[in-house]
Amino acid sequence: MMRQQIGPPQLPIYPFRCDACGAKFKVTRSVEAETDALSCPACGGNARLLVEQAAPPPSSALGRYYAAHVHNNDWSSGGVVELAEIQSELHQRIPQWMEQLQMLGVRGVDQFSALIGPSIDIYSKYADVIDQEGRSIRLGGDATSTEPHERGYLACVWEILDRVALERALRSPETLAPDARLTMLFLLWTQPSTVEDAPVAEPGAGDSIPLDVVRCFAEPIGIDLPAMEGTIVTTEGGMVRLLPVAARAAQLLARLPETTLDRVHTAMLLHAQGRAAELADFLGAQRSPEFTRLATALLALYPGDGEEHRLLDAVLGAPAAEAR
Repeated sequence: MMRQQIGPPQLPIYPFRCDACGAKFKVTRSVEAETDALSCPACGGNARLLVEQAAPPPSSALGRYYAAHVHNNDWSSGGVVELAEIQSELHQRIPQWMEQLQMLGVRGVDQFSALIGPSIDIYSKYADVIDQEGRSIRLGGDATSTEPHERGYLACVWEILDRVALERALRSPETLAPDARLTMLFLLWTQPSTVEDAPVAEPGAGDSIPLDVVRCFAEPIGIDLPAMEGTIVTTEGGMVRLLPVAARAAQLLARLPETTLDRVHTAMLLHAQGRAAELADFLGAQRSPEFTRLATALLALYPGDGEEHRLLDAVLGAPAAEAR
């Protein structure tokens, strides 16, 4: 650890909020550089100066969360710190923050956006964040790089957010294939909040998410988005849509499934087509502990009134033929 104490910054602190992903962050600037619009460090979208009316009501559940975790940057630490120390802090804090938001009913885009703000606050407390070689870690960067000073701090934050969210949803630290990771993160992102005072987040709502936002949470954990195009997701007009299971029928039923997600979706398609005997044979050969864990996690994420939820619920309860 390297930390050199310095005095607090003398520049004014300005709070901003991104119109695209909802992330909140603070910026220190001179009066000459003042503006009411910036590029969001999280997704690159347009961020606006956060006026008092834009923040959640202080008396609301989400407002109390922001007051406790987003608007308390006291700049007391200062100095220079290694990225590894901040990563250790994030590994401890993010699961706690996520649990608090979950208890408040804050989910989906609202939850991920609420977690970005406090994470940036930690970074902002220091004059410089460096890697083990002493190289400065910028806030943004190339999330696909393997070098910390090139990836940027936000890629580190997104990686931790992704892994914590996936472990909580799967109830296991096991590693998922990229197609399952993308599917689960997509469903986690589009979950609606259940609190009345949660901000309305039009981008990312429903079944489509802006491409820049998908890159933010996909690239830091090694998901190759172009490789998923047409098989797991489809992109049009800068928006990414998760393909319905029914849209995968032609590609899945014509070949042997390659991944656990493929096997889960194939079973759902067999049930949808009323092929009970084939489904029983398929489950007898393909239903593994990994299959059951992923299917159970997806069941909790698919909307309860949707076709995918109905099919998956039936698959989990379907009998399997004895292995021959």
